[in-house]
Amino acid sequence: MLVVRTIKSFQFLNKVFLLLLFFQYPLFSEDIFQIALNKNLQKSNIWQGLLHLDKSQKPSINNQKFLYSYPNFSPKKELIQNIQQILENQNQFACQFPARYLFLATELNLNTEINISNCKGLELYFKNTDMKDLELVFVSEDVSSPSSMMGHTFFKIIGKNNKTHGVSFFTEINTFNIPLLVVQSLFTGMKGFFGLSPYRKQLNMYIENRNIWEYKLNLSKYYKTLIYYHFWELKDKDIEYLFTGFNCGTIINDMFSITSSTYRNNQNLWITPKDVIKNLKKNNLIVSSKLIPSKIWKMKMFIDALGINKVNYLVKHLKQKITFSTDKKIANLEKRFLLFYIGSLYSEKKISYKIAVELYQKFQNIEIFDTDLDISKYKNPINSHNDSQLSFTVSDKNFVQIEFLPASNTIFDDNREYFSETSLKLGKVAFKIDKDKLSLESLDLLSMKSLVPWDSLTKNISKEFHLNYEQHFDENLKEFGAFNLSFGLGGTKKLGNDIYLFSLFHGGISHHSQNISPYYYPEFGFMIYELWHMKTVFNYKYIVNVDYSYSDFDIVHSIFIKKGFRIGFNYNLKLNSNLHRESFNFSLNFYL
Repeated sequence: MLVVRTIKSFQFLNKVFLLLLFFQYPLFSEDIFQIALNKNLQKSNIWQGLLHLDKSQKPSINNQKFLYSYPNFSPKKELIQNIQQILENQNQFACQFPARYLFLATELNLNTEINISNCKGLELYFKNTDMKDLELVFVSEDVSSPSSMMGHTFFKIIGKNNKTHGVSFFTEINTFNIPLLVVQSLFTGMKGFFGLSPYRKQLNMYIENRNIWEYKLNLSKYYKTLIYYHFWELKDKDIEYLFTGFNCGTIINDMFSITSSTYRNNQNLWITPKDVIKNLKKNNLIVSSKLIPSKIWKMKMFIDALGINKVNYLVKHLKQKITFSTDKKIANLEKRFLLFYIGSLYSEKKISYKIAVELYQKFQNIEIFDTDLDISKYKNPINSHNDSQLSFTVSDKNFVQIEFLPASNTIFDDNREYFSETSLKLGKVAFKIDKDKLSLESLDLLSMKSLVPWDSLTKNISKEFHLNYEQHFDENLKEFGAFNLSFGLGGTKKLGNDIYLFSLFHGGISHHSQNISPYYYPEFGFMIYELWHMKTVFNYKYIVNVDYSYSDFDIVHSIFIKKGFRIGFNYNLKLNSNLHRESFNFSLNFYL
């Protein structure tokens, strides 16, 4: 009887305990929700950075794999539903969204430890990468390649196991249809991928032609861990890649915006990879940097330092007796160049291993010491002007023109921090106001110009491409709007440090009023960087259409006022055998 009563008492107490738990859970849940709302976690820069929200609070990754509140998203709804997921299945949520869990658990005083033994994929990710430190990598631009014309940024995970991995957001370009590529990359979007691979493998993709900067970050362990966890959250998500809206720079900039509300609130209109580096510097998030120069860059550096005649002499007499300079520093550079050149010949399989060893041994006994030639300061993306521009032009023809260039630069800008003289216009639009009439002057979907100096070693070719709407001229030198596709090839010669001569031959096709007109023109020009932060660009074109032709002379003189402002003076003359048309324009350009 006593046993029966004891059992019944235990059952009664058990029911009471379960009943208390039943009531306690919603009370506890309500408390935890209230704590989150009282702390305004939905407005936290960390929360909004992890969700990749734009300035209008809309998510850049908008799908049900990434957002619990999809399709009726709001930062507050998403916060509540994430907390609900933690209460219902804490470990499953932590396995899927470890960065969000770490943030919410920290703010709500929950256990921040994740039981990764139940997270097979996450456990393998932690095991393989085992982060000790996190760095950012910037790869210089290559405007001649559609996939790399804006440069590239990605993360470097330094593991405790002495392994390094690269984490990168990218898209695959699998078409040679340039108009289609422009439409997809600027408007409709392309499939984005967030991938993890060995760092050396990613490095080898760029080291031939593009410079690589590694930046040591001034971040606390907490922020580095959040970013490291967040890589996992982006895996296998449906992400749309847009050059203009959501590129590798945008997604990484969002991650760094978790560090402060100041960082998040001071954003450019269009985030490029180069903007990320500038934002890091502005917010004191860079401890130090290291430059890994490409082979072409290093070759150009030696050519600039020694002169092309000296470099050609060294190459020509590589297997013979070489007379070095009597200046020790210059002689040292000559010897360093020869060792670099021998290594390049071998890596390109132009000489055998045996010959490479023999040549190395020839210069091995010659004293080589460090010089004061600092390649890290040779050119630097941080020192270049901002990518977006707004300009106002006043003409002697009594009209005003307003231009906006979302990205990236023109041939008239100060491009000395770039690999070469380049122009890249993505989405540039210009409107003309003439006698109270507003009209579209031009629209550049994609226009690029790359004037890489040619030399006997690198043998770089200069290129130009246009896909745009612009003003053309008829046989009476009257302008008309036309859709245009053109391409040019040629060469550039560098005379000293600040003077360039260039020549290209162009072919193109234009469409106007249901008429399609092929045309071609040779172009000759020069540019010079003058004293007191000035630059002058002159070019001449002889444009040949089916039924007529004319000459086009153009001079643009620029005065650079610090990094954020340019004054431009432009004189243009067009003439044929019977007519001539000239104009003078004054412009103010603001770098945004």
